[in-house]
Amino acid sequence: MYNSTGERMHYVLLCYGGAWQNGAQSDAECGALEEARRTSDDALRVSGYLLALEEFEPCRTAMTVRVQDGTTDVRIGHATGAAEHVREVFIITARDLNEAIQVAASMPQARVGAIEIRPLVLVS
Repeated sequence: MYNSTGERMHYVLLCYGGAWQNGAQSDAECGALEEARRTSDDALRVSGYLLALEEFEPCRTAMTVRVQDGTTDVRIGHATGAAEHVREVFIITARDLNEAIQVAASMPQARVGAIEIRPLVLVS
């Protein structure tokens, strides 16, 4: 999937917590995952896939804002109420969706949670 000018596409990879988030892993497993994450992140940088990487603060720091009927409602917490929460956001470049899937599948985060892939529409 190339954009209209034939350039590589940009994708957002949303890494959800899963077992990594809910404390289902031992300290040794968490340490091994952190090391694997650092190695994977470095490999993505070197390969040229990685454009940006950010990690979220815990969900307890999130605020959700909605405006309905002219009233602003601000609540503590994330918007979805889902059991798994987004932990990290990667922005990558890839030839097409298949290549983005291969990149996501190679990441250790996919072994302990889910990675959602979303194509980006580049707005100038």
